[in-house]
Amino acid sequence: MAVFGNEDDRAYVREAVRRIHARVVSGPDSVTPYSANSPKLQLWVAVCLLKYFVDQYEYLHGPLTDAEYERVLRDGATLGTTLNVRPGAWPVTREEYDSVWRAGLDEVSMTDEVRTYLAALADLRFLEVRLGRAGYAIHRALGRPFRLVTRGALPPEFRAVMEFEWSSDDQRAFARYLRLLRAVHRLTPGLWSIPWKAYLVDLRLRRRLGLPVF
Repeated sequence: MAVFGNEDDRAYVREAVRRIHARVVSGPDSVTPYSANSPKLQLWVAVCLLKYFVDQYEYLHGPLTDAEYERVLRDGATLGTTLNVRPGAWPVTREEYDSVWRAGLDEVSMTDEVRTYLAALADLRFLEVRLGRAGYAIHRALGRPFRLVTRGALPPEFRAVMEFEWSSDDQRAFARYLRLLRAVHRLTPGLWSIPWKAYLVDLRLRRRLGLPVF
């Protein structure tokens, strides 16, 4: 919605995110005070989303120039504002973005419980909970390559926090994956945005019919 939707789509998602986030707060006995509607945390999430888009582009096409990067920052502002980031808080230069990114990295930490949960996402083990035997079969068939791609695409700082190992063999395998992905992308450039646009059509149709979206 943030990338392909119009302002009405984004306003709808923005309010839904605010409402859902309002339920995600720390309790009276929590060690760490927490609110998912924290402006600082929402900015960090949005900055990470932009990092994902930039990294995926650069894996396929090479580094962005400074001018291209700042254009991406301007266009990517909706990633933040759709998550209730105040427009004035969004970085507008590469230096500002890098400053927010580095400050966020300095505060990253992880418990074993969260690490285990995220590792299950990386190798598709979580599908066993949702799909039973079918999920287990998907995990067994595709878990290893998914884990490789996830580990390879992570910034090194996050790979370290996750305690993911990364060997020269892993790097070579990831490089082969990227070569294949570049070849496929050159042959199918118009197909990659279709799933995202399908989400947009689905949201608008559900809203029009009065069906739940979230």
